[in-house]
Amino acid sequence: GRAFFGFVLTEAPFLTVIGDTINTAARLTEMGQHNEILMSKTTHNAVQRYVDAEHVGEQTVKGKQTKVDIYRLSKIRSAPRSVELQRIPLFGRQKELQFLIDLSQICLAKNSVCCILNGPMGIGKTRLKEELEVNLDRNDLIGYFETNCSVDVQSPYYPFKTLLRNVLQLHELDSQEAVTKRINDMIAAKNLNPAVAKGIKHLLLTDIGRLRSDDMRMVSEEIYLSVRNLIRNECRQKPSVLIFEEFGQADVMSRELVTYLISEFEGEPIMFLLTDVPDKYLNMIATKTEILDLKPLDKKDIDLLVRHTLGNVDDGLADYIYSAAG
Repeated sequence: GRAFFGFVLTEAPFLTVIGDTINTAARLTEMGQHNEILMSKTTHNAVQRYVDAEHVGEQTVKGKQTKVDIYRLSKIRSAPRSVELQRIPLFGRQKELQFLIDLSQICLAKNSVCCILNGPMGIGKTRLKEELEVNLDRNDLIGYFETNCSVDVQSPYYPFKTLLRNVLQLHELDSQEAVTKRINDMIAAKNLNPAVAKGIKHLLLTDIGRLRSDDMRMVSEEIYLSVRNLIRNECRQKPSVLIFEEFGQADVMSRELVTYLISEFEGEPIMFLLTDVPDKYLNMIATKTEILDLKPLDKKDIDLLVRHTLGNVDDGLADYIYSAAG
């Protein structure tokens, strides 16, 4: 909410923050027990992707004419919650969604699985992936991490750099010192071997494309070791799904690292989900792989989709849209 920040009074001025937002926060602090954090509904709505909270209900707060709807913080999430999908229902993909959900459950039995999600552009791969994420969030038994492999100018390990920046909550403009500190703090918090930090720092701070071949080989070995140990630690703490979107656009070094991880993580509680994978890459995966190749919706599902979107339209229009969609 809004607040006023500045110096108060002309005689003996002092710096302060005042306003209704500040007063409400102070009252909630007074109401909270030891080691308890209370928040208003406005605050909860702003941070709900990042926290789990218990709804306390509306309560009278000193100095407020209306009651305040209060939430109690339960925990800060290790990964943001997906935004609930407020859009068109999922028509004709329930079977495919259940297939992905069932595959993800294999992680709970401490087994690994690899799934390829293919299909023409615009057929619904991203929507299906998002629906899986929503399901994982609702159950909260399996975590997930995702990255996109598509980039205008390829650079070594680009999807892994993006993945780590998201995990570490880094910005592209963060200084080298800030990145180094965040990496060291994460390694210490997860009680990992300090050597794991070396490969992570190479990914985020080293211009790998400019290295000589010998240096490249050494750096890549450290990256492989660090990424493997970091992801293994995460999935052992909580079974996880690791998602690589538009995998066909990944650079060669990233493809090789993913292949290595899939082979290394047999028997670990992890699911690899790769979308848009070229046929030639399938031969590089040594482990059994499930392939989900999306086909166009049938006429019945197209009709339901059209009528949900446009209302009670003429049958001819629904037929035309079906035929025009191929």
